[in-house]
Amino acid sequence: AITLIVCRLLLNRELEVNAKKRLNMIVEGTGALLLNTDTKGLINFINEAAAGLLGYQLKELVGKRFLEIVYPVDRERVNKAFSQQLRSRDQGRALEFRVVTAGGETRWINFIVNPAVDNGRISGLMSVAIDITKRKRAEEARKRSETRYGFMVDTVPIAIISCDPQYNILEGNRAAEQIFGWSREEAVGKNEFEL
Repeated sequence: AITLIVCRLLLNRELEVNAKKRLNMIVEGTGALLLNTDTKGLINFINEAAAGLLGYQLKELVGKRFLEIVYPVDRERVNKAFSQQLRSRDQGRALEFRVVTAGGETRWINFIVNPAVDNGRISGLMSVAIDITKRKRAEEARKRSETRYGFMVDTVPIAIISCDPQYNILEGNRAAEQIFGWSREEAVGKNEFEL
């Protein structure tokens, strides 16, 4: 009987050790940034991926106020959202904002936050985030390109009209308005042959 008890204890211990190893592999093996704060916004857990993105050592971040790494212009908005979430207990609130790395680089992150609840009491916030810097930079580049293209098309002295396959007008430039005598608002949606 004692041998059986010892075997069960060893098996349980081995299962517990394996479960901890698997959990650690998930926490540290994911590319996601995992972060917990207490109710005052002090970081009490952060994974290697998050520390690496931010350019800090883990020990430099634990105990640090989370808002200190948030881009200054975004701090008030982030603080307001997280404070409101602590009060309302909302689940899965997503927020995009910028952070500043230890080296001074600005990075964009998409943060999903849930209240951490211990024995029915909120003890802080649990967060999962991903780095969206590349996406944000691509969006900004696309907007700049569209602005340049729009300016170029709008300022040429040649009428430019864009139509769908049924010849319904989708867009026209200023020269088209002047040459044909129709405003964009009047022309868009009409068939080219109606004008």
